[in-house]
Amino acid sequence: MKLAIGLPKFLLESTNAVPALVISFILILVLIPGIFFYLYSNSTSKDDSKILADSIPIYQALLNENLIFMNLPKILSLTTSF
Repeated sequence: MKLAIGLPKFLLESTNAVPALVISFILILVLIPGIFFYLYSNSTSKDDSKILADSIPIYQALLNENLIFMNLPKILSLTTSF
């Protein structure tokens, strides 16, 4: 029985196996998560209490002592963070 793998021939050679694994591990485990972390950390602006800055005016306008708890899902849906 003969099996075939859909990879280029230079990756199937035993001399290229270790460099291919090292490059793929660096790409998958370091580079891609690093790019996502960098983009996510720069895209959010939070204050000291970890609330998004865009949500603070909405909370200040709608949350008061006369809040009806049935309206809480509506307030949470208007904000950008929970």
